[in-house]
Amino acid sequence: MKKLRLTITLLSFASIVNAQQLQTKKQNSTSPSSVDQAPFMQQNDLEANKATWTVQLLSDITTSSGSNGYAGITFLNNQFWVSKWGSDTLARFTNTGAFVDKFVIAGITGVRCITTDGGLLYMGNNTSTISVVNPTTLTSIGTITTTNTVRFLSYDPTLNSNAGGFWMGNFSANIDAISMTGTILSSIPSATHTLTGMYGAAIDNVSEGGPYLWVHNQGGTNSDQFVALQLPAGTPTTYVHDVFPDLSSLGVTSTLAGGAFVTSNLVPGQISLIGLTQSTAVNSIIAYELSISTAGITDNNQVNLAVYPNPVTDFVTIQTPVSNGA
Repeated sequence: MKKLRLTITLLSFASIVNAQQLQTKKQNSTSPSSVDQAPFMQQNDLEANKATWTVQLLSDITTSSGSNGYAGITFLNNQFWVSKWGSDTLARFTNTGAFVDKFVIAGITGVRCITTDGGLLYMGNNTSTISVVNPTTLTSIGTITTTNTVRFLSYDPTLNSNAGGFWMGNFSANIDAISMTGTILSSIPSATHTLTGMYGAAIDNVSEGGPYLWVHNQGGTNSDQFVALQLPAGTPTTYVHDVFPDLSSLGVTSTLAGGAFVTSNLVPGQISLIGLTQSTAVNSIIAYELSISTAGITDNNQVNLAVYPNPVTDFVTIQTPVSNGA
C-alpha cells in the first residue's frame, strides 16, 4: 500500500495560536494513609489522544486551607466545593483556588463525591445513600437510596429521557446510570470499562464524538489519570492523560486520583475538566481545557479537519499520514 504525507497549512487573522491546540484523529504506587486508594489498581496502556490538555488552573489547597485529605469536588456559584473523605469537613475555594472557609453539614460525613444540577448539591459517602444538600442553608434536605456503593457521582440532565439522573460507581465495580430517585436505568459492566481504580467521574455531553464519561482513575504509571469512556456502551477511548507531570510546580512526590467534574462556568467560552488530586505532600485542584477535535480520513483520501480555536489565529502546519488505498 502506497502512503502519502498530507500537509495542511492554516491561515490566521489575529494573534499566535498554540499549536498544541490542534489535533487530528482518524474517525471510525503506593500512597500514604492520608489518601483514599483503591485496593487493587492496574495500568491502563491506552495512548493519550487529546486535543490540548492545557492546564487552566492548578492550585495547592493544602497550604491555603491548612489541611489535606480532600477527595470530592464540584463547582457551583463560582466556587469549588470539596470534601474530606475521612471526616465531616467540607471546604470552599474561589474560582482561582483561594481558600474561603471550612464547614460541616449536620448528619453528613465521609463524603467522597459531590455533584450538582446547578441548584442543589448531591453527596456520596461510600454507601448506597446520596445526600441532597441545599447550598444556601448548608443543610441536608433529603436522601436518595440506590442499590450499589456510591464513590463517584455525576449528574446528567439527559438521563431517563431528559428527566435527569446520575452516573455512579466504585473503584472497579459496574458503572450505573440511575434516576433521580435511585432506580438503576442501565449498567456498564466492569469487563467493559476495564478500570479498577475509579474515584471520580464527570459527564461530558458537549465534546465532539461524545457523550463521554471522564473517569478520574487511580491507574496508569502514576496512579492518577483521566480516561474517557464512550457512552452509552462505556468502552475506553484513546483519550487518556497522566496528571502527575502537570503537578510538578507544586513539588509533589506522588499523586492519586480523587474527584472530578466538568463545567462551562470556570473559564468564559471554554469547557473545563476539573480534578481533585490526592497528592503528597499537598492536595490540589487542577483544571484542564476540554476541547476534543478530530479529523476524519475518508475512502477517497479527503480530509475533514476540525480545529480549536476556530478560526485559527496563525499559520499552522499539520502533517498526517494518508493511505491512498493502492
